[in-house]
Amino acid sequence: MNLNGTLVHQTYSMGVGVEMYKRPGLSSFISRMSKQYELVIFSMGESGTVQEVCEALDPNMQMIQGRFGRENTVMKNGKYVKDLSYINRPVKDIIYIDFSDECIDFHKDNAIILKKFEGQEDDRDLIDLIPFLDHLAKHNGDVRREISRWGRETCGSKFKEQ
Repeated sequence: MNLNGTLVHQTYSMGVGVEMYKRPGLSSFISRMSKQYELVIFSMGESGTVQEVCEALDPNMQMIQGRFGRENTVMKNGKYVKDLSYINRPVKDIIYIDFSDECIDFHKDNAIILKKFEGQEDDRDLIDLIPFLDHLAKHNGDVRREISRWGRETCGSKFKEQ
């Protein structure tokens, strides 16, 4: 999962410092998904920042197994790209969640795209995605086929409407 813009929104204000806003439903989403999936944060931020945020989200370090920052990306055509092969799992089993697929050139078919989170209190994207991810956890085939079937940008809502 991507961190900034997908799971959290961070702002910086003089005199206040960094404030972090969690996407609505994030705590229960992480708790529930960690029972079915190995959760990995793959961010474009520095590893130290990723570690700090993950410690705030999972203080007992029981739910988020992997924490990757920009140092774990590769350079392609002058831009940093997240390579899911770094996770060392079969790519057909990896689901990647982000607000954009710009940084995942090698594995776009694995990506579920949510609206960018900028602190909206009425956001329901993670909550609406849970039934689809529950379905994928029981699915024995290539997750990319199911993501494609339901639409990378609409899989949560389309699956919920069925």
